[in-house]
Amino acid sequence: MRRLLSLSIVAAALAVVASGCGSSSSSDQLSTALSYMPKTSAVVVAINTNLNSDQAKQVGKIVNRVPQGGQILNGIKQSVSRNGIDFEKDLKPLLGNDLVVSIPTAQALQQSNSPTIEAIQTKDGGKAKQVIAKGSTKVGTSHGADIYRDNQGGSLTAVEGSTIVGADTRALLDAALARHDGGDHMTKDQFDSALGDLDKSALVRGTGDLQAIIAGSQGAEQARKIKWVNALREFGFTAAAKSNAIAVDVQANSEGDLKDGDLPIASGSGSAAVIKRPGEINLGIRDPQQIYNFTIAALQATNPQQFGQFTAGKQQIGKKLGVDVDKDIVGQLTGDAAVSVATNGGFAARAALKDPAAFKASLAKVAKGLPALAKQFGGGPVAVSIPKSANGFYAIANGKTGRKVVFAVMKSSFVLGSDPARAAQFAVQSPTKVPGAQGSVALDIDTKTLVDQQLRKQGAPAIVQGFTGFLGDLTGYLKADTSSLRANFTLQLK
Repeated sequence: MRRLLSLSIVAAALAVVASGCGSSSSSDQLSTALSYMPKTSAVVVAINTNLNSDQAKQVGKIVNRVPQGGQILNGIKQSVSRNGIDFEKDLKPLLGNDLVVSIPTAQALQQSNSPTIEAIQTKDGGKAKQVIAKGSTKVGTSHGADIYRDNQGGSLTAVEGSTIVGADTRALLDAALARHDGGDHMTKDQFDSALGDLDKSALVRGTGDLQAIIAGSQGAEQARKIKWVNALREFGFTAAAKSNAIAVDVQANSEGDLKDGDLPIASGSGSAAVIKRPGEINLGIRDPQQIYNFTIAALQATNPQQFGQFTAGKQQIGKKLGVDVDKDIVGQLTGDAAVSVATNGGFAARAALKDPAAFKASLAKVAKGLPALAKQFGGGPVAVSIPKSANGFYAIANGKTGRKVVFAVMKSSFVLGSDPARAAQFAVQSPTKVPGAQGSVALDIDTKTLVDQQLRKQGAPAIVQGFTGFLGDLTGYLKADTSSLRANFTLQLK
């Protein structure tokens, strides 16, 4: 019954908005639902089912943009109308407040079918009990609440006053009911604090304890040796419906004596532009050297022996090629970079250089020494083609796989690609700022073209491909500072 109820409530937030009816949520209903959840929950999610909310109205607008959207929602309503339960008569009147779902522990989070606790304060406790009793069997009481077992799925549901509480096991359900009666539970203040400045009116809001999740994962001890990872604390996320978009925001908070150099990406709000290519994943990266530095520092902290081997190998390679890898190669990459990746494996990248002439000289040394270097380190046969003109591309081909990579210095940038035509085109394309991007990593994907490509690849009929016309660009960004890492992903709708 609990699984059915959960699906019903989520479906209701979408399916009923077109009718514009429902009731507003009470001021303390979220506190009530949260009181059944452990204050140390790995993840807690609240889903807004207030059918009069602005979010519900925005969802209705989105549904109208999707071809056959109304029919899809009617199908969802019909799928939950079973076991004598009618969506309109039974489930719809219970909606209005937040459905709260908790994955109580990090260990539970790692399971393929994570056990959860769910709670929602309904508008009518008597009606709630009648609905729960349909298709279920009363199996006892706990902390004054009647307990029901779903006749099909076996999940357990309690009705306490006007609140429905569900869990996968009796132990989880009993603990949730006891937690509500006591004081050691999650509070609204704790939940809102983890969300930080994220939109607390969003359709979906969630929080979690990053240190608890890290502690419950394999390699936790090693991961915590990375200064930034050890500084992570709670995180929050939201999913909001807008009239012409769906936006997801995530914020991971950190504490401690962090410096900009400890971050996984360059700090600050300045954003690199992307080079937009239809049907490809397009990224802009400011100061890619920061990502390299973070990766190397993480290796040094977690595996000093492997880091030593890497450093020795890097020095040996540099000596063999006649370059300083850190200074002459990586150290040049402190400007803006752009990367585009196609679903067929094709790719192209370019990065602004500090000193293009010096980098070009270093590149010639690297290309000349690569075949011997690959042979020395057991990398298999490698063939290098030297460009015949000053503006031509070097080409490296793997003798076993035949895969080729081309590269060159063009104007003030290093250009790399899977084939000469792609790389040459990428080198001269004009970059474009991603609307709203605020951090050092920016994303832009022509979603419709990408989806259409995949549909054609799967042999989908033309009529199916016609349903993608409402899809716009998927844009996003990553923004870092010493107190948080912020991510945004927005799918535009036409």
